[in-house]
Order: sequence, then structure tokens, then C-alpha cells
Amino acid sequence: MTSLGVDGGHICRLIARLGGVRSLLGVCLEPRLRQCRVDTLRALATVCCVVEGIAELEKAGGVEVVAEVLCDEDCLEEERSEAAGVLAQITSPWVENTHRLAALHAHMRPIVAALTDLAEFTRVPEVFLLASAALANLTFLDGGCVSAMRAAGTTRVLLKDARDNPNLSIFTKDQIATVLANLAGSQEAAEEVVAGGGVGVLLALLNTRPAPTHRLPEVATAERVQQKSAIAISRLCRESSVARQVVELGGAERLVRLCKDEQERNHSDAVLVACLAALRKMASSLGLEQLRGMDAAELVEPRLLDSFLIYSSRQESFV
Repeated sequence: MTSLGVDGGHICRLIARLGGVRSLLGVCLEPRLRQCRVDTLRALATVCCVVEGIAELEKAGGVEVVAEVLCDEDCLEEERSEAAGVLAQITSPWVENTHRLAALHAHMRPIVAALTDLAEFTRVPEVFLLASAALANLTFLDGGCVSAMRAAGTTRVLLKDARDNPNLSIFTKDQIATVLANLAGSQEAAEEVVAGGGVGVLLALLNTRPAPTHRLPEVATAERVQQKSAIAISRLCRESSVARQVVELGGAERLVRLCKDEQERNHSDAVLVACLAALRKMASSLGLEQLRGMDAAELVEPRLLDSFLIYSSRQESFV
């Protein structure tokens, strides 16, 4: 099933239509086939890369099955990590026409707690990536995820790994930046991010650059890390004390450079917009005088559109 599924979405749709999802769930639930559970969950994640597979999973009660494996502390870490992979897949923002999964919302707190636990205690980078990816996707669903993450201490776990692990992959950085950006939209969660040293972590993420050896997916991911970090900083800077901390740690200068040096942001206009918004939020919280010495006048004083047009990598004339 996995080998067939990686050939493309058309095969995954065929598998789902012919009852493949239900069959895989049956194998997953069969005690005598416990040794097959890891491969079965991996196959489920593959087939659920299309909305038809996700719909079949939900109709067959598969979300509850996957959640049960994830939350069962007696299960092997490999089984729990594959369950996290299924959750990451079915909540992926890249899946077209993805729909609301009622069962997922009903089990939000235990799922978030189990994913956080998996991320905290694993020593395998790939497992941490799967857990953090599932957590990142869940933050796009609804506000209930934020309260669940606060209860589970998710912010503390992700910030600790970001600080302590100098070898984080670019893809893991993307997931951490996404979670922090979405949590920063909540006043209470934003306070936890700041209290946990999140400003320093976000500024380190903001310094992410594509490496010369990076392939296109890695380059695009590096741009998202910059963008999400800037978004998180912008949201946190509604508090003047945080905005002042960002300035003191050199964050404002970094944002200015990302705006003005298009190579630094790999010519990404999405990063430009996020950085402009962050600088303007800082100027609003601290006053324009705090940024005048950084040659930021063109970034914060004109209209946002005018600043964007000055530094956009895609300057075009429509006249």
C-alpha cells in the first residue's frame, strides 16, 4: 500500500475508493498482527495524502484508532510516532479541500498532550519532527488547540529543544516557528512564549538562511522559517516591553536587513511583508524614534504598500 501510494494521488484515491483505508484499520486493530502496526500506520499516512483518504478514515472511525495508539503509553515509540505521522498528514494545510474532523476536536486535549510528551522524551530527530509537525498543523484548526497546548506545556518543550539542539533540521525549525507564530496570536499563550525565552529563539530562527547546498524544498522552507518568525515577533511586539527586548537583542536591525537586502530573504516578498509588519508593530509600541538610527524610515513611515513597492523583489509597472 505504501509503495503504491507514493506513486501519486490518483493511486491513493483508488485505494480509498476500494476500501483500502478500512482494511488498513482492520490490520491496525488486530492484536495478532501487532508486529504489522508500524507499517500499517505508515501506509495510512500515505493514503491520507488526499482528501478522499481522509474522508474514508473519518467515516471508519480511524481518527479515534490513531488517537488511541498515540495516547497509549504502552505502545512502542515507533508506533506512536507513526500515529503522529498520520495526524500530521490528515491535518496538513497542503491537502486540498481538507475538511473539519469532528473526532479530532473531540480528542484535542489528549492528542496534544500525547504529541507534546512524544516530542519531549524522544531522542530521535525524525520522531520529534513528526510530533512537532502534527502540533503545528493542529494550531491552524481552532482556539481549543491553544488551551490544550497551554495545559500540556507544549511551548516549554518546543522552546527547550530549539535552544538546546544546535542541529535542528530546517524542516523542524519550520514547525517550531509555525507553532510559536500561531500561539503568539493568543494573549495568554504569547505571555508563555515570552516567559519561556521565546524572543531569543525567534530571533535565532529569524537568522535562518538557505544554505548553498539546499535543494528547492529546503530553500522554500527556510523562507517560511523567516516569515513565521517575523509574524510571531510582530504579534509579540504588541507589548512595548517585548518590542524593547527585540530591539536590544538586535532583532530590529535584522528585520531591516531582511527588508532591504532581498538576497538575505531569497527574494521572498512574503518575508518582506512579514518583516515590514513586525517593524511597524515595534514602531507603534515604542515610537518611531526608537528605529530612526537603523535607517528604517522608508520601512515604517510611508504607507505599507509604498514601503512594499520600494523593496519588493517583483517590481513591475502596470502603467
